[in-house]
Amino acid sequence: MKLNISPTTTIAAIQEEFQDKYPHLSLRFFQKGHGEHKATHSKFLYNDTGLRLSAISPDLKQGEIDITPTVSTWSVEKTFEEKFGLHVQVFRQEGALWLETSTSDDWTLEKQNRVAYNSLHQDVDDEPEIDYREQA
Repeated sequence: MKLNISPTTTIAAIQEEFQDKYPHLSLRFFQKGHGEHKATHSKFLYNDTGLRLSAISPDLKQGEIDITPTVSTWSVEKTFEEKFGLHVQVFRQEGALWLETSTSDDWTLEKQNRVAYNSLHQDVDDEPEIDYREQA
């Protein structure tokens, strides 16, 4: 997928296009950057998804990012920062939660999305499994 980035593009537009391709992943935009396998504190999250990218990266020039399923999470985050001055983190759906993927930055987007999908589609028994070894 190719994401077109321009100063007038909103955070929400990028998030929607990314999530159309990777439905169990989310791009979140932050005020500060981070290193590989590092998290960004939530106090730096841009909550207003209606913000234009020029508001968070004033020198942003129009361009595009080619995001393939085989690219690593860290590569996507690094490209946003190096090419556009945008600080993003990929989040993965894990059941009802959204997890920052900092510890799995070396995973591909395809793997992140598959792990998230599997977390949502596990067979759940009505009865919990009993481990009889624990009983004396």
